Amino acid sequence: MNSKKYGEFLIDVFNEWIDDLGDIYVQIFEEAASAWAGFGARLCVFSKECGKASVMEYNGDLYSCDHFVKPEYKLENIKEKAILEMMNSKQQQEFGRAKKEKLNPKC
Repeated sequence: MNSKKYGEFLIDVFNEWIDDLGDIYVQIFEEAASAWAGFGARLCVFSKECGKASVMEYNGDLYSCDHFVKPEYKLENIKEKAILEMMNSKQQQEFGRAKKEKLNPKC
């Protein structure tokens, strides 16, 4: 799907959603409206920085992001360190800032 068609699709969905505001949840519009209204973003894709959507695997390994379950993004294991300590670690802070500092400005 090209960007023009995707935009047209979003407009069509938005026009349906706006009539059902409060009854039907469409994540992309709810998030955009929340940010626009000054409440901030709840999802990292709408935030300047990431790092609040970690994921823990069945064995207790904690990763910086639920989209980056790769060895280089492993923080530690719950058996070795507390979640709060891992989430406040330098590694996690750097992960969060990387989006703002290293992502192509076009994104």
